[in-house]
Amino acid sequence: MRLRILTTVALSGFAVLLLAANAPAEAACKKLGFTVNHYGKKGPTADSKRLLDGYIASWAAKRGIKKFRKSKKTVSCYQFLDFGFFDEWTCKAVTNVCFRGPIPPDPQSASNNNKKKIAHKKARNKKARRRIAKRHADRNRARRQRKAKAMAAARKAKAAARKAELAAKKAEETAKKAALVARKAAETARKARAKADKGKG
Repeated sequence: MRLRILTTVALSGFAVLLLAANAPAEAACKKLGFTVNHYGKKGPTADSKRLLDGYIASWAAKRGIKKFRKSKKTVSCYQFLDFGFFDEWTCKAVTNVCFRGPIPPDPQSASNNNKKKIAHKKARNKKARRRIAKRHADRNRARRQRKAKAMAAARKAKAAARKAELAAKKAEETAKKAALVARKAAETARKARAKADKGKG
């Protein structure tokens, strides 16, 4: 009896393992719908179901989903316009689309995110280029200012040297004139002494 119980438990465990091994991977589901607006109610009801199938196929293809299953479609309608002799209805068909694995991202959203990242990167690069250009401009301006100051100082020094040179030349000429005057005075004095000595003799 005990052996039979153990055998039954073992077989049950084996069956559970087989079921777990053959169980499908965890499925992800996405609710999709398609809306049609047209005259009458019968037309948009059928069109919303038919066009929903095309939309699901396109949606799955864009995301690389090859195998999927759909639940039963449900259609909800409301009267959009009522003119008595004709009416217009809006109908929306909805179903759940299930497939293996997580829901892939929307390619358009991914593309938009990439565009945003590229635009953000370009903006950062543009700001960086502006900062670098401003830094170079500031350095060039400071270099020009230093050069201008150095040139102004050199001009002042050159003018001062020229002025000193002219003053030295003027002083030299004055000294020459004074020496000439002194020689003339000495010559006049010598002549006066010679004349005085001649008068005494």
